[in-house]
Amino acid sequence: MTDEPKVDNRYTVKAPVRMLLGNVVEPRKVGAKGKEKGDPIYSILVGLTEGEDLDGLKGTALRVAKANFPGRAIQNPNAPIDRNAIQLPFSLPSVAAEKAKKNGKDGAIYEGYKYLFKSTSGQEYPPALAVINPDGSIRALEGQQRSVEGKNKFYNGCFVGLAVSFKPYWSGSEGGVGEFTGVKAFISAVLFAKDGTRIGGSAVETFRHFAGAVTTENPLEDEVSF
Repeated sequence: MTDEPKVDNRYTVKAPVRMLLGNVVEPRKVGAKGKEKGDPIYSILVGLTEGEDLDGLKGTALRVAKANFPGRAIQNPNAPIDRNAIQLPFSLPSVAAEKAKKNGKDGAIYEGYKYLFKSTSGQEYPPALAVINPDGSIRALEGQQRSVEGKNKFYNGCFVGLAVSFKPYWSGSEGGVGEFTGVKAFISAVLFAKDGTRIGGSAVETFRHFAGAVTTENPLEDEVSF
């Protein structure tokens, strides 16, 4: 392990993405009900289709991977896992759907996406939360608003703006913890952009127009290997 090179490791989506699964208001332990393990964390899983944000997220992750692990092979989500390759926080919807069905759940929520993208944050680093007001302005959720309003806004199935930062991690054999070496995405901020069909419920919410760009950042122009 060496000191991290200074590279641009942040990306903010340019358009709303759908939050398929997540807990961004308060941290929770990961795992099936009754089988949760580890420390509580914030997490979000979004579906990505072809376009600017998929390329931007992949480009940023690859930039961090290449800077910290020069010359190492990058794991392609479409290929079998290579334990020596650098892992990235992208996965195939088909794999998630198959796993869901085996657990007796509906895997249809993953259909229609090119990749799934996962981002997490430790309980000591709560992501900033915000909502778009009816007049198009953006309002931060702070204090009691974060809990009361946040729980109503950030549900599985809504559309969000998402800002993340990418960081390298090392396997146990390389001086870190765990089985793999790779790049993780950490949640910086989440914006409730508009309603979507609620996952896990029957109510279909009314879509609201996504007003304006969330950020002025440009997607990274980097070679994407998958």
